[in-house]
Amino acid sequence: MGFTEDELHILNEMIGSSDRAGAIVGAAFLEDKILTAISSRLVNDKNTIDKLFKPGKPIGTLSVKAELGYLMGIYSEATRDEILKVAWIRNRFAHWTEPVSFGLKIIERECHSLELPERFAASMIPDYKAPEFDSAGHPPGYWAKYRYAHFIDTMATLLYGAAKDIRMKIP
Repeated sequence: MGFTEDELHILNEMIGSSDRAGAIVGAAFLEDKILTAISSRLVNDKNTIDKLFKPGKPIGTLSVKAELGYLMGIYSEATRDEILKVAWIRNRFAHWTEPVSFGLKIIERECHSLELPERFAASMIPDYKAPEFDSAGHPPGYWAKYRYAHFIDTMATLLYGAAKDIRMKIP
């Protein structure tokens, strides 16, 4: 699957911007891809979809979309739980008024628990071994931001496939 120019710009912005902006932009991108996968399984009625899924509407949050995608069989319970972690991380960046970064221990811990890329690789490659992350030479939070972005990039790619093939289930 190839990302569009605009999507690549968003992914680059997620990595190249401040931690706060990257967390918020990344979660918004993921939310959009979840909505695309959910919508692909619904009657094509943009007006009704907007009434339900836009911000402030009944299914307008990332958390509710994460739950619905799971109930629709788009992804596993483990993946749903990781999307909920992304929503939690995003909310910390969006709503905390004190300084926050991917180097904050509570954020770092949640980011390092996002394991979809490894689960997916292990499902495709026999004897897959996850890479080791060496923090030497990197600022605090570097690998946490990388894992957050890697989860969103992997999930967006898999959601693209799930939107095209309703039989696909993300591990």
